[in-house]
Amino acid sequence: MLTQRLQIQAIADRLAGLPVPAQARDFSMPWQLCWQRIETSDPGQEHDALYKAISGLPEQKMILETILATRPGYRLNIPSLADIAIDLQTDRMGLERLDSRAG
Repeated sequence: MLTQRLQIQAIADRLAGLPVPAQARDFSMPWQLCWQRIETSDPGQEHDALYKAISGLPEQKMILETILATRPGYRLNIPSLADIAIDLQTDRMGLERLDSRAG
């Protein structure tokens, strides 16, 4: 399952026509309902399918605003452990030096 943030991002990306490697089981409600309707809509009808999917839901306005406020294609730049390993090693060595001076 995707985090809520990634579920919303996937929907925004799909609405923008970007390829999204996700499946309905990756989503929770109400995002799953949005995803399913968009995925089964005819080409060019994705926005209409979204509006129909959420019409009548109590949080309809919040859902629509959240999706439409999400920038398509945005990806968090989270470095891998391999990318930050040298910094972690340096920090560890610095702490060891401080410990040896304190002792």
